[in-house]
Amino acid sequence: MLSQSPLLGSVEVSYSPDLFGRTTDRLQDAQAQRKISQAQLSATQQIVAAAVAKAWISGAAAQDQWRSAQQIAGADERLLHLIQQEYHLGASNLQVLRQQEALTASAKAAVVPLRVAMSHQQHALATLLGRYPAQGAAAPPLQDIHLPKDIPAVVPSRLLLQRPDIVAARAAVQAAAAEAHLAAADRYPQIDISADLGKAAQSGALFFSPASTLWSLAGSVIAPIYEGGTLQAQEKAAVDSYKIAVSQYHQVVLTAFRQVADALRAMQGADQSYTQSRMAAQAAEQALHLAQARYQDGVSNYATVLDAEIANEKDQQAYLQAKSERYLDTVALFLAMGEGPSTSSNDLAQDSHP
Repeated sequence: MLSQSPLLGSVEVSYSPDLFGRTTDRLQDAQAQRKISQAQLSATQQIVAAAVAKAWISGAAAQDQWRSAQQIAGADERLLHLIQQEYHLGASNLQVLRQQEALTASAKAAVVPLRVAMSHQQHALATLLGRYPAQGAAAPPLQDIHLPKDIPAVVPSRLLLQRPDIVAARAAVQAAAAEAHLAAADRYPQIDISADLGKAAQSGALFFSPASTLWSLAGSVIAPIYEGGTLQAQEKAAVDSYKIAVSQYHQVVLTAFRQVADALRAMQGADQSYTQSRMAAQAAEQALHLAQARYQDGVSNYATVLDAEIANEKDQQAYLQAKSERYLDTVALFLAMGEGPSTSSNDLAQDSHP
């Protein structure tokens, strides 16, 4: 350290030798603490992005379910009008009419809670986007949301190094190690050597002034001896904290591996469920159209149409549920990998199955 001083001419030269690495340890501790803060910020950002994506997907699913229920209710009402006409003409009986009236009323009643659920999802999305609920935040249809083309079936462990919690845990280990080194260094003297020591020796003040540089130097050397018990306990506590940090790091890594494995397994199940439910929904819709056409032509009876309607309603709702679950599981996978989802546009990426 160089500093201007009139005591010994124009320059005073003094040294504070870092004999036990205090400066290095403090620097490493500060750097590690900075990494922890950055990782915590990144984790918060990714969690918020995942919450937005979830609200976005759930809102789209609720909107599609509401529209599907409206379509089903409309189809039931059209069939009811047809049966009413037949009943007045004597081509249908009262039991069939009452069954269709009940089915139509039930279909209309199912629209109301779905509309409420859609509003709740829109309000939730608006809140996450920093808007008032009244401003709304309508989600796009599910068919306009796309998934990445290449969703990994196997995730290399090195990809998890970017997870904020792993970054923070690793930085916490580094900080604990630096603090343990500092605690060990504190058990040894901190020595400052300056030109004042030479001046004091030449003037004789060294032997008569208890506040002389040598006296201060000796005090800094022997002080840790008197505080040895306290400093030793502090060092042990710091070492124990380091061991705890290492154990916590191991636990964070194992948790990350488990979450990725769970997400991959969920993705596999979601893909299978989505594929099967989509096929079932398509088949049920075709069966309903055929049953309605055959009934209007007088080829089949009303019971066939009724069964087809019930099956179609069930399969359409199951398909929309499976589709939204597939999207949500994909978001969970990327979040588990430490990659926040993107919601800046109407796609999460591309999807081969709209």
